[in-house]
Parts: sequence; structure tokens; C-alpha cells
Amino acid sequence: MSDSKESNLGDWADISAPSDDEEPIKKSKSVDKSKPVEPKKDKPKIDIPDNIRYSADHPKWGRDDSINFYKNGTFKRVLKNKELGKWVRNNNELILNWKNWDPENLITNDNGVTFEGDNGFLLKLSKSPIVKEVPQWF
Repeated sequence: MSDSKESNLGDWADISAPSDDEEPIKKSKSVDKSKPVEPKKDKPKIDIPDNIRYSADHPKWGRDDSINFYKNGTFKRVLKNKELGKWVRNNNELILNWKNWDPENLITNDNGVTFEGDNGFLLKLSKSPIVKEVPQWF
């Protein structure tokens, strides 16, 4: 062997072997202190919107309209700003208490994705990158 290889081996004479009554020395893992330790990241926070939009097909309005429903229990027709009211949801029933009109009752059979009234009024959840499903508050 050459001298350069022997110098890389080190001097093993100063290391003693553990005896039978001694526990072997366990080396701990070295920690790289050059990089800061980042805390574990939790699951990404899901934003819950304060309002949702339903496309609205009403026999008196036509098909190109929608209603915004707000977390505070109010709603507003999009194309007619003054047509608004308060909504109440009881299980599969949605009651629209219009400010200037009689209340309308609608029923859902798909957990609130769509609602339908006896008069042919149809609401369908408008999905978006923020609204992928019906929020719990609705």
C-alpha cells in the first residue's frame, strides 16, 4: 500500500473495543446546520367563501340570470340589484323571502347543488376555483 492510502485510514490504535459489560457507543446523526429547519406544513387551508352564486332559470326572468347567496342569510338577484331578500334553508328546502315579492319555496334532491320550485324555477350552483361544492353554511 502507498503512504497516501494509509494516511486516509487514520490511527485505529487509539480506539478501544467495547467490553462485554459495556454498551457500544452509538453515534448520533450529524445535523446540517447550514439550512434552517422548516416546520411541518399542515394541509393547505381551504377558503370558505362568504357568498355563492347560483344560475337562475325563472319562468318570469328567462335563463341568463343568477342569484348571489350570502353567508349572513341574505340574497340578491344579479341582474336586478333591487330584487333581494333573506333566505332560509331547512334540510332539502330553500325558502326565498323576497323583499318585494311573495316567498318562493324550492327543493333539492342533491344536497343543494340544484333547487327546483313548483313553478319551474331552477337554481344551479355555479362552480368556480373557489366554490367547488356547497359550503356548510348554506
